[in-house]
Amino acid sequence: MSALIRRADERDLMKILRIEKECFSDPWSINIFRGALSEPHARIFVLEDEEGIAGYTVTTVVLDEGSLDNLAVTAAKRGQGYGRSLLQNALEDAQNSGIKRFFLEVRESNEKALRLYEKAGFTRLGVRKAYYQDPVEDAVIMEFTC
Repeated sequence: MSALIRRADERDLMKILRIEKECFSDPWSINIFRGALSEPHARIFVLEDEEGIAGYTVTTVVLDEGSLDNLAVTAAKRGQGYGRSLLQNALEDAQNSGIKRFFLEVRESNEKALRLYEKAGFTRLGVRKAYYQDPVEDAVIMEFTC
């Protein structure tokens, strides 16, 4: 895998939005991503390979806690370690920011993501009933202790 992870900027938003719509049944809007770019507590990173942007993460950092708000890799690039690289980058960035605890929610049926997060050291804390829409589904709440 020859890829680079860097901070996103306004020029990346349309590519990020295409991946978002490909990956999620209830995608974020362009305005949510624009807001994250301008929010001082939020960070968006993109992973670029020789073909362009293949994935991204959105995280939030407040005081000593953080959250992984979004992680997506285009379908054509899954299974190549890109998700793992993006997650590792997000965790390293959080730790460098002084984070003590890092949280995320993931669809209960997303077994691949659950395995990825558990392999990275996340533990399951609980379930948020009917957290996701389209389709309605519970979310597994997970925590990483830095």
